[in-house]
Amino acid sequence: MPGAYAHIPALRSDIERLIDLVGSADALDPVVPGLAWTASQTLTHVIVAVSGISMGIRGDVSGLRFVTDSAAELGDATPTEAVAAVNAKSLSFLHVTDPKEAAEGLRNSGEALLGAIAEAEPEFVCPTPWYGAGNERPAWVMAAVAHGEFLVHGLDVARALGRPWELPSEAAGVVAHAVWAGMMPFMLTAEGRAFEGAVDLEIRGGKAFSMTFGGGKVTLGEPLPEGASECLLSLTPEAALLVAYGRADHGPYFETGEIRASGRNAEAGFRVPGFFDKP
Repeated sequence: MPGAYAHIPALRSDIERLIDLVGSADALDPVVPGLAWTASQTLTHVIVAVSGISMGIRGDVSGLRFVTDSAAELGDATPTEAVAAVNAKSLSFLHVTDPKEAAEGLRNSGEALLGAIAEAEPEFVCPTPWYGAGNERPAWVMAAVAHGEFLVHGLDVARALGRPWELPSEAAGVVAHAVWAGMMPFMLTAEGRAFEGAVDLEIRGGKAFSMTFGGGKVTLGEPLPEGASECLLSLTPEAALLVAYGRADHGPYFETGEIRASGRNAEAGFRVPGFFDKP
């Protein structure tokens, strides 16, 4: 929980940056490179997702009937499957296409999020039914995940519109930590479930932690004594963020040194991104 809510000033800035970007656009028709969504569909998703996360942080998701109904219908679906189903349903009942309307929706959802965070303790356990029936996450994780909605999907929209978009290290590091430590352990792939061993992970500028894989699960903990883990995987905030969200391949980052693996089994570090589905 590095700094818990310390990223909130950066979140405010990123909300405003995205509002300004969208509000100045001529149209939101372009398709996001690498995604099946247009800019308008991506922004609709951000508005719906952030609004839902805000309700979760407040502890009351009774207004998310389409989410809870979807979770109940899916039964034992994985979090990845549950989120995909919820995303598809959300776009079926709301779709903002006008830039000014989208900017207003972003502002309203952003203000709701900031208000919810201000009232919740970081360790408050939030209902998060979009990950499946009965799922819960700490408020600090969901605050950072909501930040990721603005930060990463802001990048998506900027790419679609041919506009620049920064990924400030402080914000990218907090969001990446929340995703790697608070989300990805619930999103193991078949390769991740089959792996046996421990990996130390460090997002540069933040606190390192260990991931111990076994029995088809992963357990988080403090960094292990030297030689006890397979390797130390060290990532820059940008690399950690974009690889976690599937916006970049990890191979080139290893070539540039933005991701490094060291230790007695450094090769395992190269495999780690493949242990997880993308949020």
